[in-house]
Amino acid sequence: MTTTWAVTRSSHRDEQTIIGLGDNPAHARTLLTTATAALIARAGDDEWPRYTLHLGADITAIIQTGDDHHGRPDHAGTAELLDCIHHRSPDPFTP
Repeated sequence: MTTTWAVTRSSHRDEQTIIGLGDNPAHARTLLTTATAALIARAGDDEWPRYTLHLGADITAIIQTGDDHHGRPDHAGTAELLDCIHHRSPDPFTP
């Protein structure tokens, strides 16, 4: 069963959406996580983007970039949070 996925990155500069299709929910979640990680890696030092992740018709996560201890965007912390929510369950809503 194929599963659609999408991630939208919103910041004061722009909004970008990436949409894809996975062979199954677990594959789609892996592709979604990979695409989101790539967007986080490209974020600028003067922006605090929000990432909205969808699997199928469901929102699976909303991640807002926070501040580091110097008051700058904490992109590394955002990437760590993404790693924490990515898991191998075939059902994206169960651990």
